[in-house]
Amino acid sequence: MYSLSSSPTDHFSQSPDRAAAPRWAATARYGLRPAPGGLALVQDFFNTGASKEHGPDLLRDSANAQAWAAHAVRAWSAQRGTYCQPPALTNYDAGRLREFRSVLERALAGVPLGRLDSFSGTARFTLVDAAEISWMPRGQGWRWLSGALLGEIMLSRQAGTWQRLKQCRNSACQAAFYDSSWNMSGLWHHLGTCGPARQH
Repeated sequence: MYSLSSSPTDHFSQSPDRAAAPRWAATARYGLRPAPGGLALVQDFFNTGASKEHGPDLLRDSANAQAWAAHAVRAWSAQRGTYCQPPALTNYDAGRLREFRSVLERALAGVPLGRLDSFSGTARFTLVDAAEISWMPRGQGWRWLSGALLGEIMLSRQAGTWQRLKQCRNSACQAAFYDSSWNMSGLWHHLGTCGPARQH
């Protein structure tokens, strides 16, 4: 089993409010339910992109990227039962996060990417006992977030939930949504607003 350790690290300390309900600000713009578990962080990251109907890019500069990270890391902390201090982000970090998001969008679409050493994240793994390995992202700026995102993608692939995370087929929307249908047949985040009948 994989879990987050509550041991302090560069950006971790005990939570001042462990009962706070997670709120994923980027995903909330689309009125979507968050994906289960830590995959909600990845979904929220995808949903930071600009949308004609739902608002500008939440990673367009350091100030907006910092505001998004504060919400996302707070929600992730509440979900994991630990407090994570959001890393400080510069305009360079915001740019790297936008590039990383574009790469992950291609991965979500099934495009083979090979090794992506330029976007590698860092995490520390700790053997807690014979049945549990704890992990936590390390580093500064965009690399801390990269470690958190890649860690959650790894866990979701092992859990079989990664393939349920999709982007809406409506090119004007492209919201990242979690397809909870039994046969994973969802194509649009909301059939009524983004389905074929609304694209003509």
